Amino acid sequence: MADPLDILTLDEAKQSLSIDLTDLAADQGPLPRYVTAVSRLLDSRIGPTVQRTITGEEHHDTCGRCTVVLRHRPVSAVAAVTEYRDTTGTALAAMSLTSHPADGFRFGSYEPQAGLYDGIMVRTAGDRTTTFQGPVAVTYTAGRAASTTSVDARIKHAATICLENLWRDRQQTVGQFGEFDVPIASFPTFALPRAAADLLAEELGQNEPWGLA
Repeated sequence: MADPLDILTLDEAKQSLSIDLTDLAADQGPLPRYVTAVSRLLDSRIGPTVQRTITGEEHHDTCGRCTVVLRHRPVSAVAAVTEYRDTTGTALAAMSLTSHPADGFRFGSYEPQAGLYDGIMVRTAGDRTTTFQGPVAVTYTAGRAASTTSVDARIKHAATICLENLWRDRQQTVGQFGEFDVPIASFPTFALPRAAADLLAEELGQNEPWGLA
């Protein structure tokens, strides 16, 4: 059964592996597990792709700092930011060109894709940068695409490359040992092939400076 956060649909996975689309038995076999594993792999390397809601993500030891890096990025929307001073919560409002709240925050743009935020939250007061006064809780939507079917073709292609690579451990070929035919199983030694990494170079570069796996 497909996971709603998968990057590929099961039909797309079947096509990449040359499995008949009418083979419904494949939907109940290991294929969904492989698709989800590939999707989680890419999420861990480039951040979430299919959007998901992160509720009340807490950041402590923020007092005196100007920035907070959210754990899941890129960010598509922010629902609530609350800064705590002792046990009292203060709602922070988003800064914009036309609004400079006294207690505010802003994000930078996510360079690989227009309309997304980089997940680096800056504390603002009016039109200037200031420091957080205590712990912060953030509720937001992370990810690039609203659903599996709307994932960018480049990311889908990178996912199919990873899937084809990992699926090799289920394929057997025949080699020769002397005069005998001997079955040979292939076992991938890496999960992210060079071709997939090249396709995702910009996204990988965005994550690396902040130590995101």
